Amino acid sequence: MVWFQVRFGLRPLQVLQQALGDIRKGNAQRLPESFPVEVEPVVSELNGLLDHNGALLERARTQVGNLAHALKNPLTVIRNEAGPMENERGRVIREQTAAMANSVDRYLSQARIAGTAGVLGARADLKVIVEDLEEMLGNLIDNACKWARSQVLVHAESADGRLRIVVEDDGPGIPEKRQVEVLERGRRLDEKIPGSGLGLDIAQDIAGLYRGSITLGRASSGGLSVQLDLPATD
Repeated sequence: MVWFQVRFGLRPLQVLQQALGDIRKGNAQRLPESFPVEVEPVVSELNGLLDHNGALLERARTQVGNLAHALKNPLTVIRNEAGPMENERGRVIREQTAAMANSVDRYLSQARIAGTAGVLGARADLKVIVEDLEEMLGNLIDNACKWARSQVLVHAESADGRLRIVVEDDGPGIPEKRQVEVLERGRRLDEKIPGSGLGLDIAQDIAGLYRGSITLGRASSGGLSVQLDLPATD
């Protein structure tokens, strides 16, 4: 009788645990209201906390969108005005406004990702939203294509709750002692290939916001191997 009493008494907590698991996985937004009266105060407080966090996140997203609109429109106007200018001054204005627009896009994207990192119920459906993964892989593959002699290989695997994507090229590679330098912002070991030196750094920043990482190594072909490690979904 005691066993049945304890079992029955703890059942609401087990249901509450399952409901919180659904929220963590993104399958629900709030706890259901149909809990026994004994745990109603706890459920009410948790729902209030979830509503408050949701409102803060929505406000932050709105402010990020407003900032993007406020900055990008003037930059577009300046760039359009500089379009007919065929002298050196016009070229410099166009280049710098393009660089500013790219920086705005990059940091607004990072702000958006950081706003959802670690938030209960935050999910990304890769069938619908692939921008961040596309930006990471785009930078890694673009960098590999710049240095490859004849081929770039990309392969992926999922194991131990992690998604690992490896991009390899058959170029000159990077000495192990200098691989840390390449991941520094804007650092380039060779200026012969055009570029900003930000590709690997951008990919590393975005991966870090998703609690992921980027590791450099040596490919079997002798070129550079870049491993993108990200947490996998259920």
